[in-house]
Amino acid sequence: MQQPDGCIEPQPDDAVWLVVENAWYLPTFWFTSETDLTIDICTPPSFKDGTWSFVDMELDLFRRSDGHAGVVDQDDWDLLVRSGLVSQEEVHSVEETAESLLTLVEHKVEPLGHAALVWLHSLRHAPT
Repeated sequence: MQQPDGCIEPQPDDAVWLVVENAWYLPTFWFTSETDLTIDICTPPSFKDGTWSFVDMELDLFRRSDGHAGVVDQDDWDLLVRSGLVSQEEVHSVEETAESLLTLVEHKVEPLGHAALVWLHSLRHAPT
């Protein structure tokens, strides 16, 4: 995952990533003891040379395994906005996306509900 400062951050855990073409978000289903969903608010993912890439815009949504949902990294997002590294259009897209998705996450509206449990189970038992 590429950060706005250009750093690449590998993700070591098993997960199901749901890539939605032209969307300003990337849901990741982790299903750990702490969380079952995080959503990176990011630039729309692009696929090139066999690799998906996007820029993480720092603002994230989460849902804990007990169902509590919310926003994290608001301070990081605010700092990024103040830095001038993102345009006003990007600010609008990020904030509008986060606001509209939070209700869907809270109410477990599919595909942000538990459909990914089946996907993750299937992938863990698929031949390599």
